[in-house]
Amino acid sequence: MDDDGMMVIPQPLQSPEASQPLSLDVQSSPDHPPHAPSLSPPSHPPSAPKKLNILASLALLRHDFVIIPSVVGAVPFASMFIFENLIPVFFSSVYGLSTLLVGLCFLGGGMGNIISALVGGRILDRSLVQGERMRGYHLPEDRFSWSLYISTFILHPVGAMIFGWGVVQYWSLAVPIIGFALICFSMNQIMLPASTYLVDSVPGRGASSTACAALVRNVLTCVLTLVTDPLYRAIGVEWLSLILAISNVGVGFLILHINRRGQAMRNKAGFISMSEKKYNDAQKT
Repeated sequence: MDDDGMMVIPQPLQSPEASQPLSLDVQSSPDHPPHAPSLSPPSHPPSAPKKLNILASLALLRHDFVIIPSVVGAVPFASMFIFENLIPVFFSSVYGLSTLLVGLCFLGGGMGNIISALVGGRILDRSLVQGERMRGYHLPEDRFSWSLYISTFILHPVGAMIFGWGVVQYWSLAVPIIGFALICFSMNQIMLPASTYLVDSVPGRGASSTACAALVRNVLTCVLTLVTDPLYRAIGVEWLSLILAISNVGVGFLILHINRRGQAMRNKAGFISMSEKKYNDAQKT
């Protein structure tokens, strides 16, 4: 009690900091704006970006299932390019056509390309569906359908032969035009499944595999173009056509080899297609 008789209630001892009101707001400052979380520096600095190696993709050519389809697509393309260069020479000298009419003769090859593009896609789709029905999943080797074998063993050699011998024997102009149309048609029937096979057989690196195929195709075409003129002048266009026909028959045997051994070669190299992987995962579960 105090001197006046009043009762004094003792107050608890408080520190100066405790007497201040509690505030949840973060004080603003030029360096720390209100409600801005503090960011701590990363524990590990970001790694430097890898250097681009433009030659790394070429390492895929060491695999048989990459180099063989690349050659398969390169041989008919190079053959077509050779006949394309021979058309202006022989159509003007043998048949006496003007430059305009020689250009119109390329319509036969254009029609072969268009028809082959329309037919080839459907044939490839059906071959994949048939392979999936047989085993429950499709393989990249299912791309090699019956149309590819007909093109390599029959259509392309026949087109090359009737072009070369038709020009030499002064047959009707329609004969070499039809021959060139068969060459273009069969070329697409061979190149299309070969290109899609490269994409399916190397999952995740489809662009690199197709780049390897483009390199092989362009190098072979460049070399054959350089030797075409002295070669046909030395042996004749008919024998040059025979050589190209035999080369495309050899392509057919390469396709038979990759069709039989392709899956084993891919699995040995560690490349499993997406359809095979999905099927294996489904069987495990």
